[in-house]
Amino acid sequence: MSEQREDPELDYEKNFTIFSDSSEQDVSCAKIFWNSAILHPTLESRLVSGDIRQRLKVADGIQPNSYAACESLAVDLKNEEFMRNVFLKQKIDERLMYMEKAQKREEILALLKKQREERIKKEMISRPYQKKKKTEGERSLVKDDSEEIQEAIRAVAALD
Repeated sequence: MSEQREDPELDYEKNFTIFSDSSEQDVSCAKIFWNSAILHPTLESRLVSGDIRQRLKVADGIQPNSYAACESLAVDLKNEEFMRNVFLKQKIDERLMYMEKAQKREEILALLKKQREERIKKEMISRPYQKKKKTEGERSLVKDDSEEIQEAIRAVAALD
């Protein structure tokens, strides 16, 4: 246990500067110097700064006028009403814009339907005068017939 008591004394000597072999006057001057040379933390790291106003102003002895409070309340109500009117106007404008777009869409769809009906009507009028389209079966028969004709022509040419 005696060793543990000696250790704090050694730690004490390691952590503090000891002025040995110096005069008393030098020791006292050095202590005063080192005690005055304290490093303060930077301004940003301080919680309270002397050059920044930290406190609110103290209220004056004069009571604020009750009329001023009513006036500010009236201004707030007017401002709120104005903002509400602006919001409603924006909603109405937006609704009108969408209604116009829907009306244009309906007009376009009606025009397309009308054009389609006119095209079908014209096709129905011209249908009896159009050539009949051959079906696949008729096309293959015609193709086969032409091949047979070509073979017959070759055979006749080979006989000469």
